[in-house]
Amino acid sequence: MLGNILKMRRNELQLTQQQVADYLFVSRQTVSSWETENSFPDVPTLIKISDYYQMSLDALMKGDEKYMKKLKQDVTLFNLVQQGVFISIISFTVIIGSIAGFINVIRQTEIFEAIILVIPLQLAQLIFLFWITIYYKEDFYQPVSKIKLLISQRMIQGIIFLSFLVVFTLLVIYFLAAFGIIKI
Repeated sequence: MLGNILKMRRNELQLTQQQVADYLFVSRQTVSSWETENSFPDVPTLIKISDYYQMSLDALMKGDEKYMKKLKQDVTLFNLVQQGVFISIISFTVIIGSIAGFINVIRQTEIFEAIILVIPLQLAQLIFLFWITIYYKEDFYQPVSKIKLLISQRMIQGIIFLSFLVVFTLLVIYFLAAFGIIKI
């Protein structure tokens, strides 16, 4: 539907696809793709189109379910990326903190006392990672169809899993060392 509106309005204004493409700084093939609905313009470009075609955004967007679905997917991807960056930063901070704590324990002369101090921090980090997983479960563990969303989800899940692995492994090492089963 959006494609038909774009093509009809361009023809009404007696513009070529190339003229529209030059105004929007895109290729003629991109304009053609929009008009045949093989792809859709992003929101900033759609705003430029509405200005150029002297049409309201409502007239361009309303009623086009395919375009509205694409916008919803774009917003979902943006939110996923935002949350993914936040979770990645937190997860890497947890990993670095865990490794720094482990290095600190190794350098201590009284290892048992150092381990006793580090274990609560490791448990807190583990609980925090569980909280992140539960809190963001709806966003990161729902089935998706778009490949970009799927790749983003899998990367974030991998980072969280790596954090769990590091924190849990070090926690097990600390407990084993505290009970004298292994020596660090």
